[in-house]
Amino acid sequence: MVTRKSRSLNRNNARARNYLVPVARTGPQQKLYSLILPGTSLVLSTSGAGGIATVISAAASNIVNWSTRFATLFDEYRFLKVVWKVTPVQNQIGVTYFYVDENDSSVPTLTEARNHRHVILSNSNTASSRMPYLFKWRSADLADLGFTGTGTTSTTPAVLKIYTDATLGTAAAINTMWLVDVVFTVQLRGIQ
Repeated sequence: MVTRKSRSLNRNNARARNYLVPVARTGPQQKLYSLILPGTSLVLSTSGAGGIATVISAAASNIVNWSTRFATLFDEYRFLKVVWKVTPVQNQIGVTYFYVDENDSSVPTLTEARNHRHVILSNSNTASSRMPYLFKWRSADLADLGFTGTGTTSTTPAVLKIYTDATLGTAAAINTMWLVDVVFTVQLRGIQ
């Protein structure tokens, strides 16, 4: 329990005053709904040259039935967290680069993949390597916490980039390599 004396001390504290600044409200406070939603699963295969260079976006358009289930019900949304679960599908040779990028959603190159902070995973699906790998992104700054209208599905705070080619030991053939599942933690407000 907070006593009268401790409240007055907190108000006199300069650091505490920063947190006690009243916020102007223009209307009634809207209720926020946090949901964990599945994304579209993707199976990634190499090209005939043995390469994969792709980007999997953290976008509302990748959430299963977004436009029919949520865009017609709520006004705005924001992403709180995105988890990409990557599982090797077949026993292949070589390695693949994986990394999350908040600044650039272009298709990765070998140079970019090597220079970016990344994780290198073996392409094999042996008994010891069948476990999935998780790549996570969490909203961390004010730009991430802004709400977006539910009709706008292209807002992308982060992407998972995936790159491999023959220089990384991948066979020059068309092979199914990875299964990628995405799970979104989304906050919604403004019931229509």
